[in-house]
Amino acid sequence: MNLVLTNVLETLVLASPKKALKFGAIVVDQLKKGRNVTIDFSGVQGVTVGFLYLLFSNIYKECGKNISKLVDVTNVPYKVKASFNYLKENYAEVSYKFSCIECNPA
Repeated sequence: MNLVLTNVLETLVLASPKKALKFGAIVVDQLKKGRNVTIDFSGVQGVTVGFLYLLFSNIYKECGKNISKLVDVTNVPYKVKASFNYLKENYAEVSYKFSCIECNPA
């Protein structure tokens, strides 16, 4: 299932912890139904590291270790990729849990 963040959350800037948890719950629901999920960042103009941390930590907490085989991240704009890199460099536990999830650029 392809989930486009900007369509689901109706915003181009991803900063709200509440929206990170909301989107994470949608992803978890789909994963628990046995569906693979593609998180599509098309149209995203900015994202905070906090949003990414909450989103991925929550998905991992709810769905466990095989998450990297079930979740793909795509269409990450170049300027948003910096937040992903910061997360990987500074939050080792998240980076380790999602090391197999590649951020496919837009």
